[in-house]
Amino acid sequence: MKEYIDDYKNFQGDSSDRQEYLEEKYIMLAPSHSHIKFDGEEIVLWSPDDIALLTGRRQSTISRVIKRMERTPGWCSRLAALSVDSKSANNNDVKIYRNGIFDLIFDKYEEEYLARYTRPRRGNSPDSKEVLRFWNYLKDSKFRDNYDSEILRVAKSECDDTDIPPMSYGDIAMLIFRKVLTPKTGMIFSVIFAVTLAAARKFPGMIPIFAGLFSAVIPVCAVMIRTHQFRIGLVSDIGAAALLCAVFWVIASFSDGVIYTPAGNAVELHEHERSIELYADMWKKGKRIFFRVISDKYEGIKEVFFRVNDDEYKSTGFNEYHYPVLMIEPETQHGDISIDVKYIDARNKEYGPYKFVFNADDEREKLKRKAENDRQELKREKKESKRKSKK
Repeated sequence: MKEYIDDYKNFQGDSSDRQEYLEEKYIMLAPSHSHIKFDGEEIVLWSPDDIALLTGRRQSTISRVIKRMERTPGWCSRLAALSVDSKSANNNDVKIYRNGIFDLIFDKYEEEYLARYTRPRRGNSPDSKEVLRFWNYLKDSKFRDNYDSEILRVAKSECDDTDIPPMSYGDIAMLIFRKVLTPKTGMIFSVIFAVTLAAARKFPGMIPIFAGLFSAVIPVCAVMIRTHQFRIGLVSDIGAAALLCAVFWVIASFSDGVIYTPAGNAVELHEHERSIELYADMWKKGKRIFFRVISDKYEGIKEVFFRVNDDEYKSTGFNEYHYPVLMIEPETQHGDISIDVKYIDARNKEYGPYKFVFNADDEREKLKRKAENDRQELKREKKESKRKSKK
């Protein structure tokens, strides 16, 4: 490490020449960039690129072992203590590490090497304490010519990996939050949210149940991660998806029946029946009247039906945009008219009928008087405008 840092600091030339020099001297399989970070005059922060150069590994190999530590209890805490947030050359968020990262990586390699004996894939596993005792003997005998019988007297605490603490709940929370916006979590959340949304729209009483259920899943996942009861990666993915679902359903339980999806669309959780009103109107030419269908909300209306004086229901039809026509012109134009209106929504659920009674002759007279008043008002406005223009 010291020699690498000295060469990095003392090289005379541009960055590309320095990179070529370091690659030629230390390793042939080197990445394309070096990202050592300076703290004042001392080089103390290392990127995976530089760690790979110095340890004789590929950058992808170093990144994989770091990922494994992030997903393993104890190792995650130790790695977090050495991690520093930084920015790459293209302004992406990256992690760089203090000098202790080298010891931590080799400690991880050591653990994984010993796990081949203490936790073999096939066959019976030997006593892990005996494996550790023999391993310590091999390491110590490397530097000693004479065998020391005291080496075999390893205390129980030295065999239990007590230097690797259980993963703290702070690390667990960090792990779950880090996975909230990953593609895998997004896929899990999308499936769960679609199923629960369909159930909530059919049974609105399920909304607080969903909020409580997903909120309860989060601490369960945290306990499983801490006790290493299951695969850490899978449990953390479930916890991240449960966190997203809990946030949406807790908000939905306090909403007025409308929630907003991650795409920004408004989704109604409850069936909403639109209010329907009819307003009489008259064509400018002629004396025939018709009725406009007015609603407080037009979204979701798939088709409108009407009948006059208890005849058969007929559709109002569709316009050129395939949207239902919101106008009714009855054939009967005199006397009392009874009009029933109903509609169906996008799920073909029927609403209504809504009953209305009009006197066609009275409505026609009202419309004539209104039209006459509008004409008189328009004339007065024109006269007033001419008078002001002359002044």
